[in-house]
Amino acid sequence: MSETTSVAHLHRTDARPFVAQGVYRFLRHPVYLSFLGLVWFVPVVTLDRAVLIAVWTVYISIGSVLKDRRLLFYLGHEYRRYQSAVPGYPGMPIGPLARIPLASDVPLTTALTTS
Repeated sequence: MSETTSVAHLHRTDARPFVAQGVYRFLRHPVYLSFLGLVWFVPVVTLDRAVLIAVWTVYISIGSVLKDRRLLFYLGHEYRRYQSAVPGYPGMPIGPLARIPLASDVPLTTALTTS
């Protein structure tokens, strides 16, 4: 029987090698950032568009944090090293989407629940 990954049960498989290529060498979430650019950079901002911009910004920010947690769960220490070297978004000095310092004394299970 082959080993599979079930998202519903969060079973880990053997860690795959992780190599950041292209723009991912500079940003952890370049696709999400491009979505934000689509809603932020509009010529006219009306009240309804401002609400849409705010909702999409919060939604994508939360999604970015959840994606980091999921990748940390599946890729482990390899992804933690990547988080310490590459920010989630440019200009993020603090928070879960900034570069996350590589703390050797923090167990991976703790990092999964607090990052």
